[in-house]
Amino acid sequence: MVLCQSALALDCHRRNHANVAAMMPDTKKRYDAFADRREAPEPRFAGGYPEWPALDRLSQTWTSRLAWVAAYTAFYIAVDPAFQLMRVLGRLGIIELHAVAASP
Repeated sequence: MVLCQSALALDCHRRNHANVAAMMPDTKKRYDAFADRREAPEPRFAGGYPEWPALDRLSQTWTSRLAWVAAYTAFYIAVDPAFQLMRVLGRLGIIELHAVAASP
């Protein structure tokens, strides 16, 4: 499939960034602009979906973000087989589990 030059120019994945680290701040800035409604999506993406302003406001708070990280981490620790194996082997005394302290 051959795309015309104008289609490639509008492709959001073809930004000119030196590397991933340079791309991430631009992505955050664009996301924040859409989330805070400072920038409108292209007309082809506007509408046709439910809008929940209360949920949008809640999801933009740092409290909800930290709660999501905590819940995701707890779920991962609870169901990850490798982590569970380490806990079992530690309880059996086969491996020694300890915290790693950073040296000054």
